[in-house]
Amino acid sequence: MNKNIDSLYLYATGFSILLNVLMTWFMVSFGFELVLTNIQYPASGLSLIVFDPIVPVVFIGWLLIMISNPIGIAASLKEFYPNNKSLTNIIKICGKVITITFIAGLIALLLNFVTWPQIAKSQGYSKCPETTLLEDEAFSSAWVKNINTCSDKRINMIMDKSMHENVLKAQKHLKKL
Repeated sequence: MNKNIDSLYLYATGFSILLNVLMTWFMVSFGFELVLTNIQYPASGLSLIVFDPIVPVVFIGWLLIMISNPIGIAASLKEFYPNNKSLTNIIKICGKVITITFIAGLIALLLNFVTWPQIAKSQGYSKCPETTLLEDEAFSSAWVKNINTCSDKRINMIMDKSMHENVLKAQKHLKKL
């Protein structure tokens, strides 16, 4: 065991563990629901849905952090035990898993970007013109069953952001009409 270790390695290890815990808490409390809601929108039967192609990045980012943190922890432990072959193997294996996960994540992101609109169209949805609903959102787009919904001023006020809560509020308003 190497006795002359900088305390930075201990702090980095503690920070990595804390980051894993916080990211997992976020995903369990909010992230997984966000991703699943976005994926399930076309089959929801709602009059108005939102396509946000960036949402899968939340899940992919969480996976990459969960996989990359063991590398940081193993690298810190390697400073304490420089001759430990198991730690070297862990670092190599995690590096390969990160690469595979990153590539799979990019493929999933591209598939979502291509397939989600096709599924929505097959369920009877039409994309709103860019100058109507969610015009200030860079990546999100609104999809509707009735194209006239895109120009409804009240719906436009409700849909100031692409959040699921706003979709539900807009749905209530549409049911009243």
